[in-house]
Amino acid sequence: MKNRLVALIISIFIIFICNNICAQKKFEVGFKGGLNISSYIGKGSHTSYWAVGSDDNGIKPGIILGVYAIHYLKDKYSLQIELLYIQKGAYVSFHSVSYGSGEYYKMNNTWKGNQVITYIELPVFLKVKDAFKLPFESYLYFGASFASLYKAEAKYNFEFIARDEFGNITDQYSEHNIRYDIYHTIKPIDIELLAGIIIPFKLFGNSFSSDLRYSVSILPINQIGSNQIRNHSISMLFSIPFN
Repeated sequence: MKNRLVALIISIFIIFICNNICAQKKFEVGFKGGLNISSYIGKGSHTSYWAVGSDDNGIKPGIILGVYAIHYLKDKYSLQIELLYIQKGAYVSFHSVSYGSGEYYKMNNTWKGNQVITYIELPVFLKVKDAFKLPFESYLYFGASFASLYKAEAKYNFEFIARDEFGNITDQYSEHNIRYDIYHTIKPIDIELLAGIIIPFKLFGNSFSSDLRYSVSILPINQIGSNQIRNHSISMLFSIPFN
């Protein structure tokens, strides 16, 4: 199922490019990459370390790599479509407490680390040139993104601490870089709204553009649990055209 969804996204992108090339309309394609700063909206369980989301969600960095295509419309408008490999997720922490007797009267378990959710993503958006009337060229844009889940993995540092009835530590150990597959806890498709600004510039005689973007999931991404977890990200991107 995953491979079919990825193939569908890639096919849509190729068809879009071919149609525009065949129509001989003004068209630009290029490479795009950058940094994605992501987290979750909504809180999950504080004990379910094997599932997406926690009750203490922080930000985590990820990479973005892909290609884009622009179709220039009339006047100051243009349509842009992209095909991206993008890492989302969050820094999370989980904890549990259990009680026994003697030297193991109180036992604390803690998991902390990153949940990395990788998507193959197809953003589509409308750009408006010089919408902000800035002293330099800029493009305001808004649209939607359709993503297929490619991989989802958590990597934690684990710590166990046991105490007696007086609060003294009687046992303690830790493990690092423990990996868990959380793919089955996440919906295979994510649809997001996005908006941002693109600023073209030249460097050493070559054309580039910088891109600041915010995106947020329309629907929850978690398949289990009663709480609703959604992706949201701030992306900083750079583009260079092929033609």
